[in-house]
Amino acid sequence: MVTRHNKNILLFLYEISYVLIFYKTLWFFYFWNIHVLLFYLLNLSLAFILFIYNKKLIYNTDNFLLITFLGCIYVSAMVASRSISPSQICAFLCFSTLIMLPYEYKLEIVKLITKSIVPILLISFFGWFLVVIIRVHLPYTEVSFADQYYFRNYHIFLLRHGKVENVLDFVRYCSLFIEPGYIGVACVLLLHVNDFNFKDKNNIIILFISLVTLSLATYLLLFLTYLFRHLNRKGIKYLILFSLIMIILFIIFLNKEDSIIYQKIISRLLPDNKGRISGNNRFTPKLDKFYEQFKSSNSLFWGIGSEEFKAKDFGSNAGYKVYIITYGLVGVFIALFYYFMTALRSFSKKSITFFIIWFLAFLQASYPLNGYQLILFIIGCEILSSKERINELYQKDIKTI
Repeated sequence: MVTRHNKNILLFLYEISYVLIFYKTLWFFYFWNIHVLLFYLLNLSLAFILFIYNKKLIYNTDNFLLITFLGCIYVSAMVASRSISPSQICAFLCFSTLIMLPYEYKLEIVKLITKSIVPILLISFFGWFLVVIIRVHLPYTEVSFADQYYFRNYHIFLLRHGKVENVLDFVRYCSLFIEPGYIGVACVLLLHVNDFNFKDKNNIIILFISLVTLSLATYLLLFLTYLFRHLNRKGIKYLILFSLIMIILFIIFLNKEDSIIYQKIISRLLPDNKGRISGNNRFTPKLDKFYEQFKSSNSLFWGIGSEEFKAKDFGSNAGYKVYIITYGLVGVFIALFYYFMTALRSFSKKSITFFIIWFLAFLQASYPLNGYQLILFIIGCEILSSKERINELYQKDIKTI
């Protein structure tokens, strides 16, 4: 017999499983050697047990359309790879279940992520400050990730080691994650979900850490967030229009790299491999050359798949070209459509702003299938729209009084 206490424990473990997926897909050091499929299977197992004892806890069929769009993303990814991926199937089931979770449980997941990441960031910052700023010598080991990133592992934080393009990369703060830009962008997205509530000290710490990363991509997203939150006052229709214009311009100038708009605007907004905006050097020359050939190939619409992309060994690349080559124009369109519809379904100024910031992040590091982004976006749009509706009702009550 399952008691109420046991159900609460199961629910807590289920929420924790999403937190673990968040860290795994954000490339947290201590999860590097654990296959992501194990995290998905743990999540699905707990979801199955919870469903047996309380069906109302999980399933809300009002979100069937969004789940269908999400499924299309994974189908297009498997079509591109010409194979069926157990990890992607399980990921789809995990995030579909997340979409259907009641609001209060989504809110709890975000609280757990926020409360868990703050001590990780603070402890790692303390260690980084001792070694980099004060020059204290602490023991370390050397580790690598995917034979691409090399680090000195101080156990509570990582420092880049080996071949890098800029000496600054040896000292930049990245906590226990693979790049300063990744954790910086993740912090910005998390601040969005928390509605930039600086009455909560955790959000002040997250903002501070995002600044310490020295990631210009992070700084740009923070600045634009400030700008768009003021634009919110003009109404949601302006934000929706701005979102559509951004997507349309992106599509129009995608294949026109000789245009003045591409050279002077789009290319300059593409950060380099370390997350700093310094021109169109987000992609290696080898990938740029292949991309020019790829645009006229039969693979343009469906992509070449992740395995073939890895086999070509383009070097260190991240950005929209990577996603287009891997999953094709169809994959890009479906991913953008899903995220836009998720934001639009909430019909909230804050959720539309969230989509705009996510889209800008997508241009410089395209990971729409990444678990941590899906978790923050799925939950964030609902939380932000709910808070906005509450504020509107509160303002109406004040006017009535």
